[in-house]
Amino acid sequence: FQRAVLPVSLPAVRGCLFDAVYEPGLGEAQVGGDWYDAVHLADGRVLVSIGDVAGNGLEAAVVVGVARQVMRGISQLHADPMLILDAADRALCLEYPGVFVSAWVALIDLVTRTITYASAGHPPPLLVSSTGDVRELDDATTLLIGLREDHRGQPSTVALAQGDTLVLFTDGVTEAGRDVIAGTRSLIEAAARYAPGS
Repeated sequence: FQRAVLPVSLPAVRGCLFDAVYEPGLGEAQVGGDWYDAVHLADGRVLVSIGDVAGNGLEAAVVVGVARQVMRGISQLHADPMLILDAADRALCLEYPGVFVSAWVALIDLVTRTITYASAGHPPPLLVSSTGDVRELDDATTLLIGLREDHRGQPSTVALAQGDTLVLFTDGVTEAGRDVIAGTRSLIEAAARYAPGS
């Protein structure tokens, strides 16, 4: 079920290459609420999202499906990361009150060569240059889905250069060794080491 709520394939977009690794829990009790998504929008931009529903089990996996579909649907009408997060917050608060979700949503624009993004309490992705410089795409005003209550913030925009790599991840990666600081440091080091020009 958990794999069924994830995208069957990632979009084929000229000028972009997408890849994903997803490793669910081994047993049914370990079914969790992590997801990723990428969709090519009609205007040429690409919506990418990643998130984590608090808790685990079947209910968390069901919420993943709902959150992902809400985000996809809103992006077709109002492709703004902050509006997408706020719409997901309103939808989930109605259907699943008391459920909290971290998420990071971005629009990649290959014409303007920018990434416009907003966060809802999710670990910041890494933007890795072709030479291995790593920048965290953090958001100082981030609030979890389930706690936003019509939070009105502004998305952030960063430039995207030829050869840049965007690394999205959930806390399962950085907390695997029970030390989030060491886990984040290891991820940053690995991202820099495997940059195309390194």
